[in-house]
Amino acid sequence: MVKFEKYQGLGNDFIIVSERELIDKGIPDYNEFAELVCDRHFGVGADGLLILKYVANMHLCFTIILMEAKHQCVGMV
Repeated sequence: MVKFEKYQGLGNDFIIVSERELIDKGIPDYNEFAELVCDRHFGVGADGLLILKYVANMHLCFTIILMEAKHQCVGMV
């Protein structure tokens, strides 16, 4: 089981999960994971997946990988 949080606002909802959680659970393919969990009929259901990517050697604590529900990486914030 993967620990996650789901946030919604203004008609959009996103599932938020730590990349470290995905690595610990042995989930290497973020595209497939995004498609499965964002499915509104068989998954949690969301417009997209936000993956918090820990970056230890930068001034930021983390970056965000945004995956659309149709398993496309939109970009990093």
